[in-house]
Amino acid sequence: MSDLEQLVSIIQRISELPLEPLTGETRIDGLAFDSLDLLELQMEIDDAFRVQMELDAFLQCETLNDLLALIKD
Repeated sequence: MSDLEQLVSIIQRISELPLEPLTGETRIDGLAFDSLDLLELQMEIDDAFRVQMELDAFLQCETLNDLLALIKD
């Protein structure tokens, strides 16, 4: 499973709404997540990818590709 596929899987678990197919260009603000969903997303990403992202850096990400770049750093 690629990193993008793993990230999409996490997002789909958290989302209660049906989502269009997600790509690296998908905008995070288009996911209709509230602040609690975003916090849960950050925690799930930290656990799944074994990283410790700073909240400020996480919130500055605009697309899934931005999140993947942050994860790899």
